[in-house]
Amino acid sequence: MDDSPLYRSQELDLDLFGSGSLGQDTLEHISGSRFRHHSLWGGGGGATFFFCRYVGVGGEFDAEDRTDHFFDSADGNIFLRVPILETGLAPYIFGGGGYQFEDFRQSFGQAGGGLEFRFCRHFGIFVDGRYVFAEQSENYAEARAGFRLAF
Repeated sequence: MDDSPLYRSQELDLDLFGSGSLGQDTLEHISGSRFRHHSLWGGGGGATFFFCRYVGVGGEFDAEDRTDHFFDSADGNIFLRVPILETGLAPYIFGGGGYQFEDFRQSFGQAGGGLEFRFCRHFGIFVDGRYVFAEQSENYAEARAGFRLAF
């Protein structure tokens, strides 16, 4: 039996988030002007199932400020989280891959980490970042912040 009321095994999490991304060239030559003119903003949603308190598998979709497709990319990840006692905090890392439908149709791999804070058993907020290894285009970094519902 799990002794944590905030993070449980056999837990389904649903996410809604806002996101922003920067290409590799912008990251290497960062400036205020490059950030303003080369950032892509958007959002998305996802679902993750945690088999135990520490390990989960999830999928998500993302849409940025582009026009051709409703979803720009879809991906799947393995999550490893470490709830810190009863503080409500749980740092996590993840890695996986997916497919991008917009600009370049390409596969990608990704790795990242983040932090979640649970206000109560079923509601929390999170922030995370990832580095995306693109198959054809330049690599890029993405940051997300959002809400998480846990069941």
